[in-house]
Amino acid sequence: MDIVGGQNLRQMWDDLAEVYGNKTALIFESSEGVVRQFSYASLNEEINRTANLFLASGIQKGDNVALHLDNCPEFFFCWFGLAKIGAIMVPINARLLREESA
Repeated sequence: MDIVGGQNLRQMWDDLAEVYGNKTALIFESSEGVVRQFSYASLNEEINRTANLFLASGIQKGDNVALHLDNCPEFFFCWFGLAKIGAIMVPINARLLREESA
């Protein structure tokens, strides 16, 4: 099943941002009850900004990058930012104790 029509994730997010623009793409509520909303356009901007930060730090296509974050929008930005540059996100469970993750 080809759900993105043969596109890569970079093309898919760019197209979604163009087509859906200011429509809501992501709603996140923190454990403190703080709600953050992102439109397709703003989400794509955050993903691109994050991808550029990874590139500027020397991360390249094919690199494995450990991601140790709690459930938050920044996890999403990092995940898709890495995908946009062709790097591989390796999620690390943020609830593991130090000795469990070694």
